[in-house]
Amino acid sequence: MLNANQPLGLPKGSVRAILIILITTAIFFAFFFRMEIPHQVVDLWLALVALYFGLRSNFDGAKSNE
Repeated sequence: MLNANQPLGLPKGSVRAILIILITTAIFFAFFFRMEIPHQVVDLWLALVALYFGLRSNFDGAKSNE
């Protein structure tokens, strides 16, 4: 299960997924507690989520064509 060639020895994409989950959780907690979040932070979060799912769709599409 551990892969010495990948960051932290985790499967490919795991570190990216963990970071997105942590950032998303932090933003939802901020919304829940009505904290003011700069629009730049929200824009950055949206870009990261779009990048994550965009990369995931490329990997999944490449696997289905084989």
